[in-house]
Amino acid sequence: MQHEPQKNGWTFVHMHALSRYFNMCRRHIAIILALTLCLPSSVIYAAAFEDGAFWYQVEEYQRAFPILQKLSNEGHPDALFLLGQMYDGGKGVKADPQKAFHLWREAHKGGSLHATEALAFVTLMGRGTENDSVRAFELFLDAGMRGSKEAMENLGLLFETGTGTIQNYRKSVYWYTAAVEAGDVSARLPLARMLYEGTGTKRDLNKAAALFTSLATLGSGEAQFELARMYQRGEGVPKDLMLAYMWLKIAIGELSQSPYLKTKAEAISLFTKIESDLDEDKLIQAKNLANICKGTVYQRCLVHSSFNPWKNK
Repeated sequence: MQHEPQKNGWTFVHMHALSRYFNMCRRHIAIILALTLCLPSSVIYAAAFEDGAFWYQVEEYQRAFPILQKLSNEGHPDALFLLGQMYDGGKGVKADPQKAFHLWREAHKGGSLHATEALAFVTLMGRGTENDSVRAFELFLDAGMRGSKEAMENLGLLFETGTGTIQNYRKSVYWYTAAVEAGDVSARLPLARMLYEGTGTKRDLNKAAALFTSLATLGSGEAQFELARMYQRGEGVPKDLMLAYMWLKIAIGELSQSPYLKTKAEAISLFTKIESDLDEDKLIQAKNLANICKGTVYQRCLVHSSFNPWKNK
């Protein structure tokens, strides 16, 4: 299970981390606001941070900055984190990744889980600091042990690829599984592939099919392609060329972006083969199944529900 290097020396690990980093940044603001009144500080102190976080969330950065700056000077971990977000993204201030790094480092020392996650990502990517995959691994491990599902997923990836640590497929499966059980959706795909291949764990086609199905019905073209191949071969699910055709037809449309062109070409090749294997009546039925599935935004897709214990939320 090898990941190909990307341009400019960036590996799959770095590209994945960058994608997850921006997803994480969007998610954290709502979480911080929800926890504001639970902070072990005075009501006035918490209210001041709530104001700063609110103005940040609604993108009124000029209002947010002085509040967050004052609280950061007083050592407020979550204010330090948000101020770091502003400097990292150039939100209301001149972008300064190095300053963001230093703010996050102070927030991390103060116990901010969000800052620990941010530090791990930028340390891995070399953003605002030197690239240090070993230190990034340590930070991801810290965050993962404290319950961060994003960190758990990245620990799975780091162990799988041997980035910043010794390659260990068994530990990779452990952390991918922990991430999935914590509610991380994107960790389902690498876990499903490892279960399918029996890498780092006993091969489990049924569980792999369940994970691919859960992602296929969320619109993942990669999972749709993998699930189609399982239906075509009868692996982990009953052999069903019509369902294989259905998922392939949908997958080809979902795999249009550049990172997936190789997978799209493989999907088209298999699609052409299955199309020739189906008789006219079954081909019409398969096309109807695909139209209904896609037309209802995956709400009415013919799947074997017994293979899908993960409920989409």
